[in-house]
Amino acid sequence: MKNGKALIVGAIGHFLVDFACAAFLLRHNGETIWWTELLILYNFCAFALQMPMGILVDRWPAFPWAACGVLLCAAGVLPLPLAALGLILGLGNAAYHLGIGKPLMDAEPGSAALGIFVAPGALGITLGTLAARLDSVMVLPLTLFLILLALVVNRLPWKPQERQEEVHSSFSLISSVCLFLVVILRSFAGFTWPLPWKVQALIPLTLAAAGGKAAGGIAADLWGLEKTARVSLGLSFFCFWISNGMITGLAGVFLFNMTMPLCLKQMHRQFPQHAGFAFGFLTFALFLGFVPVILGITAVTKVQTLILIALSWLVLCLAFRWGHNHA
Repeated sequence: MKNGKALIVGAIGHFLVDFACAAFLLRHNGETIWWTELLILYNFCAFALQMPMGILVDRWPAFPWAACGVLLCAAGVLPLPLAALGLILGLGNAAYHLGIGKPLMDAEPGSAALGIFVAPGALGITLGTLAARLDSVMVLPLTLFLILLALVVNRLPWKPQERQEEVHSSFSLISSVCLFLVVILRSFAGFTWPLPWKVQALIPLTLAAAGGKAAGGIAADLWGLEKTARVSLGLSFFCFWISNGMITGLAGVFLFNMTMPLCLKQMHRQFPQHAGFAFGFLTFALFLGFVPVILGITAVTKVQTLILIALSWLVLCLAFRWGHNHA
């Protein structure tokens, strides 16, 4: 892996940025009657706006997107109106994801780096949420760490991969739509697992999700995207079938999350010259999958979860069947 040092910094930064966004925003919980709308605003800026922002990142890749995103997140320490706070934290989060995700997708031919980069985000969100709930956010040290992170990511050296000249820039519409639908399904499913023990096992559940994302990218580089996707989703179906036990439930979450970097890599194959847009296109799908949850639609039965996993498996197979599968 040519960009190992940059990847480590980017992954640590991903944890720190997501931790800060959760902590800075959620410590104000209860201060407004428009809390649901504020959460929607933040998540819209952080995820949905990555799609149009990704076009800008593709157009001006030399701009310090990641560093500016971190500084926007650091500004969350300021006494801002809550709407402005949600706006700048969301935009900062989006800019950081794209500022690291786009050069990483362009520089690394495999999926392992993508999985390692996206994995720490879930842990950052969970620990940031817990810190806010416990009123134990150390504001000054967190802000200083963010400023230091901005200085470091602004100097990250990216070593480009050796790639053959592209002969065309066409893309598969069917594959792109299928990947978009898969990410919506997995986003919704990820927030509504019908696991009776999940409240008592929040940290293990988060670690399983993060570990699955990292493992998915590594496994795809060893055995291929399509085979890894088919096997991991298939096994997750059977794990959730018997998910009353914690071990099988955690295994199901781990296996299900292995598809995250696979979807990103396959989308990049459809848009090899537009990594920023490809990354943002799927984060927009993440936002759409989250909207029903934030509106209170969380009562999902085991049968419904199994249907969601089966649909994800089928649609993801179609994405590989009809997509461009070159590296």
